[in-house]
Amino acid sequence: MDLQALGNIGEFVGAIGVIASLLYLAIQVRQAQRVARAENVREVQAGFGRLFTMLAQDPELARIYRTGCEDPGQLDRIERQRFEHLLGSLFLHFIEAHEAHQHGLMPTDLYEPWKYGVASTFQTPGGTEWWMAIRGYLKPDAVQALDRLRDKVDLPIEFREHAGAPESEPAAS
Repeated sequence: MDLQALGNIGEFVGAIGVIASLLYLAIQVRQAQRVARAENVREVQAGFGRLFTMLAQDPELARIYRTGCEDPGQLDRIERQRFEHLLGSLFLHFIEAHEAHQHGLMPTDLYEPWKYGVASTFQTPGGTEWWMAIRGYLKPDAVQALDRLRDKVDLPIEFREHAGAPESEPAAS
């Protein structure tokens, strides 16, 4: 074998090495994306879970949330502040979920139930009042996202009677 043949073999082996390195890198990037996606989903769900756990474990806080959604005028100053902080927390969790979904870090099948749950809260009388007061201070894309959702989601059944909205008729089969 002459020097030329050895050089060609060396180039071939080097090219195989580069291709193998690129394949390995692609596999590592894909695994890192899966881990980031799973971690993001876990964090968003944990945030919503902490909020819902607080409501489930604290009857007074649950009463404030329910009354605030139905008729925030019935809350005293401190209760009103607690209600507004709950809605702020709910909205921040929505933003996390929304941005994660936009960046491909939260699958649609997990994002959809959260977004409609949040949007329905912001359809209640108290949720609407809070939203209209705060929306001018927030990122425009987040505001647009929640506004679009609010337009698509009906007021939750349990709040319709209090708000004077008619209950929708069940769908015919």
